[in-house]
Amino acid sequence: MRQQLQLLLLIGLVVVLGVAGYRILFGSGPGQELVVVSAHQASAVLDGTAIPDLVAGTVLYGSARVETRDGGTATLKYGDHAELVLADSTAIEVVSADQTGLRVEIDAGAVSARVRQGAAPLNISNRGRSVGATDADFTVMVGHQGPMSVVNQRGAVSLTGVADQATVGQNSAIHIGSDNKATTLPIAESLLFEVEWPEQAETKESTVEVTGITDPYATVTLGSGRDAVRVRADRDGRFRADIPLVEGKNDIELKVRDVSGREATRKQALSRDSTAPEIESAEVMWGR
Repeated sequence: MRQQLQLLLLIGLVVVLGVAGYRILFGSGPGQELVVVSAHQASAVLDGTAIPDLVAGTVLYGSARVETRDGGTATLKYGDHAELVLADSTAIEVVSADQTGLRVEIDAGAVSARVRQGAAPLNISNRGRSVGATDADFTVMVGHQGPMSVVNQRGAVSLTGVADQATVGQNSAIHIGSDNKATTLPIAESLLFEVEWPEQAETKESTVEVTGITDPYATVTLGSGRDAVRVRADRDGRFRADIPLVEGKNDIELKVRDVSGREATRKQALSRDSTAPEIESAEVMWGR
C-alpha cells in the first residue's frame, strides 16, 4: 500500500513538472501573450463580458474582440517582437495568440503591424484573405463593404486568398477589390487631398455634393461619430459624396486616410437657409 502511494505521488510529480516545463517552453506565458499597451476610446469583449473602456495591461486571448471608436486608438503588444496599432473606428477579433503565432481577423478599419526577427508568425485576415509576416512593418485597411488595401513599408509580407498575388513588395501597396484581384499602387511621398467645394457658401438644399481627388483607394470620412459618412476614392483617386446640411451654419470636416495610414483634413463652412423669400403684397386698383 505504501509503495502504491509513493508511486502515485511520483506519477503526480512527473505530470506537474511536465505541464510546467511545457508552459515554460511552449506555453502562452508572458512572452506569448497579447497585451494592451495603451488604449483611448476603445472597448473589448472577453469571454462574453463587455469592457466598455479598455485599459493598459489587459491580456487578450482567443475570441477576444477589440473595437476603437471615432477618434480612438489602441496599441497591442505580442511578446517582445511584435506590435499592433489599431486606428480609430477599427474592429478586430483575436483568433489565436499562443506559441504558434498571433492571428487576428479585422472586420473594418486599419491595423498597422510591426514585427521583428524572433517573433512567431503574425497574420491579419479578412474574409478568407490573409496578410502575414515574421519580420516586417505593414498596414492593413478594410472598408465596410469588403475592399482591402495592404501597404508594406519594410520586410517580406505574404498574401494568401487573393487571385494571382502571393506577396506585397517592400515600399509598395496593393488594393484588393470586390473581384478579389489585386492592383499595385504607387506610394507618393506626400498625401494628395484636393476638395472641390460648392461655389456658393449658402444654399436652400438639404444636401450638397462634394467632389475631389486624393490618393487611389483612400478612404474619405465626412463628419464624425455615428453620423459620419465614408466613401472610398476610385483607382484614379476621384471621390464624390453627398453631405447632409442642417438649418443654419454647418462646419464641414473631411478627413482622408490613404492605404498607408497617412491622414489629412480639410474644413469648410457652409450655410443652409431653406426659408422662402417673402413676396411683398401689392394693392390692385380695379377699373383704372
